[in-house]
Amino acid sequence: MKKRYIIGSLIIVTLLIIGISVWIILKGNIGGVYFPPIEVSKVSGVISTYYLGTDAYQYYLYYDGRVYTAREFSAVENGGFGNLVKEENHIGTVYGNYGYYWSVEEEMLDKVTTEGQLYALEGYDDTFRVAVLYKQEVMNADRMIVFECANDMWLKDGEDFYLDRLHLEQSVEIRIKSSENMEQTVQLNAKLANEFMTALYLGEVLENTKELEEEIARIEEKGIYYFITIVREDGIEEQIMLYPNGYAVYRRWPQTKIFVNMSKEVSQETIEAVNGEK
Repeated sequence: MKKRYIIGSLIIVTLLIIGISVWIILKGNIGGVYFPPIEVSKVSGVISTYYLGTDAYQYYLYYDGRVYTAREFSAVENGGFGNLVKEENHIGTVYGNYGYYWSVEEEMLDKVTTEGQLYALEGYDDTFRVAVLYKQEVMNADRMIVFECANDMWLKDGEDFYLDRLHLEQSVEIRIKSSENMEQTVQLNAKLANEFMTALYLGEVLENTKELEEEIARIEEKGIYYFITIVREDGIEEQIMLYPNGYAVYRRWPQTKIFVNMSKEVSQETIEAVNGEK
């Protein structure tokens, strides 16, 4: 009897463990497209001083188990993201290898050549965007790199990224220009801007396949495509590329490419605004 009780208890515990494990997996998987994490080893690479100042190296930050890539470089006093750096959001010291590879754990770096301060950005989750402030010795200037973690995430529709992470519900202005005439910029009227954002939120996130990349390359080589700038209330600007087939693409060098399949009708109406038709 005692043996049966023990076996029964073990079965119940096992089922509970399995159930909890499945719940955790499902909770973290909202469906859609998965963007895999960047290898932590990226920040441990060796940097040769021979290639400093060239495009030989990408910018990576390791923080709290995640690898971030560079979103923007600027002087702190230039405003923009600099206005979102608050002392109360200071995270701690971060170590740099020639300003390319950064980590809160200095032993991860091949070499430590500089130090900086890591901050959460006001209004963003620090699992998505943070800022590194440091002194650039050559120019004797205070510099800032905004890093974002657009990896190790599931995205089902545009809302998962543009609303939940970029918080574009705060947008006050949307501008568009074409690759045919980069000098002419048109601001969308309020009605069209609202329709564009709604379509962007509702659009399905597409898997970044070879066929999709080739389709985009053919359009860029032979056709006209468009640049959308969305301006938030705090002045932060986000850029999206829009294609006639309804694809809206968020690109950040070196690895971030997020494709959203928007309503083709709304996409066409937005494109027509460039020619003053809307």
